[in-house]
Amino acid sequence: MQKGSALILVMIAVMIMSTIVMGLLNVGTTEIRTPQDQLLKKKAFYHALLGLEVVIDQARFLEDPSQVPTAKVTTSIEADRTIKSYYIGNMATGEEKISHLSELQAPSPVGISLSYKSDFFTAMYRVPMVAEVATANGKSTTFSEIEAGILVLLKN
Repeated sequence: MQKGSALILVMIAVMIMSTIVMGLLNVGTTEIRTPQDQLLKKKAFYHALLGLEVVIDQARFLEDPSQVPTAKVTTSIEADRTIKSYYIGNMATGEEKISHLSELQAPSPVGISLSYKSDFFTAMYRVPMVAEVATANGKSTTFSEIEAGILVLLKN
């Protein structure tokens, strides 16, 4: 063996071992990050449903449901260290008002026959909803976008 060849062999062995260790560490952090991302996606979906329920509750008491405020609502949860927000709209265009679905014929109100003249009528509205959930440290953020049709009872 020539002088210094042992040093070169040791350096090559250390580089190979370092590469293996770095690969294992990467796999380990991916295995931790994937369930966390799935949990955030689930939280975003359910937060979008919560926002939809809030909008339905607000629309119920307005003469024109399209006047429900579209502003972003943000909450911070200390227990699970996440920041959650939702708004009426979609991810492509941003905030958007609730729109009347005039092309769909809403069913008549329950308990009122078709021949009975009533002061009330039903209308269908389209509600697009976006929710965002981020970890408190800001390292991970996920979104959920849903769209729902709501049936509203309105007075003539």
